[in-house]
Amino acid sequence: MEFWFETGDHSMSSMMARTLIIMTYGIFVIRMSGRRVFANWTAPDIVVAIMFGSSCSRALTGNAPLLPTLAAMTLLLAFHWAVSHLAAQSDLLSDMLEGKPIDLLVDGKVDHALRLKRGISRTVIAEALHQAGIDHVEDAERMVLEPSGTIAVVKKKIAPSEYLEARR
Repeated sequence: MEFWFETGDHSMSSMMARTLIIMTYGIFVIRMSGRRVFANWTAPDIVVAIMFGSSCSRALTGNAPLLPTLAAMTLLLAFHWAVSHLAAQSDLLSDMLEGKPIDLLVDGKVDHALRLKRGISRTVIAEALHQAGIDHVEDAERMVLEPSGTIAVVKKKIAPSEYLEARR
């Protein structure tokens, strides 16, 4: 019983057993939680990941009892799963927990006041354009700062006549 509930120094074999138990547990609960658990890295995802990692680390090193820590982490992941599913059904809850997408660029024009307010440099804007295969900001129809922190870019659609003219 000491192994499961005691904190403090542990033998090498005890630490190795804890490592295998925590690794197996971690893989099992994350797989059972579903693919979306840490897919988007929204604010709740980051908080849960930090809490999960920190708590499992403490249990591994013997600074926290193993079984109660695993029980608490199971509760944390179950709560995260439940809140995620509720947020998927409620726009209000989703907006509160994850935030709303923010338009940084519309019709080839960057909203520099909003860009600065969100702490986004011109370099980050240029990188997002390049990743989308766009050389000039005027060729972007829209750029959105997603709740996860990623920047999505949509190319302007080219009319067929413009396409033919550009190929000549």
